[in-house]
Amino acid sequence: MREQSRTLPVSGMSYTRFGRIQHFQPPGIDKDLSAVRREKPRDWNRYPEISDLLVGRVPGRTSDRQITFFLNNVGTGVQFAAMGYCAYRAAKEKGLGREIPTDWFPQNIKP
Repeated sequence: MREQSRTLPVSGMSYTRFGRIQHFQPPGIDKDLSAVRREKPRDWNRYPEISDLLVGRVPGRTSDRQITFFLNNVGTGVQFAAMGYCAYRAAKEKGLGREIPTDWFPQNIKP
């Protein structure tokens, strides 16, 4: 189930070609961010999601001059975990790298 899209003011979106991620925005947060309040609201439906990029519905960057934008106000970073898994799987298929003992990471951290 997709979360409902929100129109949010964000500096820098006019420079990006794609890069919308749905996320939870706590109600009233824009009142706490005076710099954000001064920005022009953006229609997030104009921008594709990372899933659109991954399945080929939209093209990726076509030159180094293009900017990729990611907005994540809640800090979960799930896209980094997903890409990390893809890198891990590719390395494992090629016989690269080595296993790291999980007891090196005893802490359970949540955002």
